[in-house]
Amino acid sequence: EKMKILLTKEEILEDPLYIRGIQEGILKGKVEAILDILSLRFSDIDLSSILEKLKDIQDLERLDYLKNKAKTVSSLEEFKKLLN
Repeated sequence: EKMKILLTKEEILEDPLYIRGIQEGILKGKVEAILDILSLRFSDIDLSSILEKLKDIQDLERLDYLKNKAKTVSSLEEFKKLLN
């Protein structure tokens, strides 16, 4: 109760570490969404190799594209080709 607040909300929102944490959280959420879609569509398949490739992608637009493609590809091999 007696501690003084050192940063304002605006300062926190502009902090590079805070921004980086938010971006990493968004990236992680998109990767998890892609894996969820693929695991629902192609059950009983090991997705670890795809996970490793997805983790390397830092472009949010590319992850959005891949998420949409995960919904429509006809096979897991077709999706893997999109990662190369």
